[in-house]
Amino acid sequence: MVFIEAAAAGLAVVGARGQGVPDVVEHGAGGLLADYGDAADFARSIEALLEDPDRRQTMGATGARLALERHDLGSEGARFCRLIEAVVAEHGIAPTRRPPRPPATIFIDR
Repeated sequence: MVFIEAAAAGLAVVGARGQGVPDVVEHGAGGLLADYGDAADFARSIEALLEDPDRRQTMGATGARLALERHDLGSEGARFCRLIEAVVAEHGIAPTRRPPRPPATIFIDR
């Protein structure tokens, strides 16, 4: 989520290739991706952006546009629902409905 927020704010980002980051950061467009676990590659990516303000600004603008196009609340909500449905189907979990919960605090006026 932090990568989407940074991109939406117009910031070029640096992340690792792994753990879902490539799903939200397009390498070379809105930021740079370093090899997962490679601190030297990560540092080179940061240095590359620090040394090139024009590239940083262009990537920030591109990242903002992509974040707004690809990660609005509606599309992310639908994506989350698909993910939950896939997990439920994979594990054979039957959907259930929970009864409504009572309020945590009850006020009595005397």
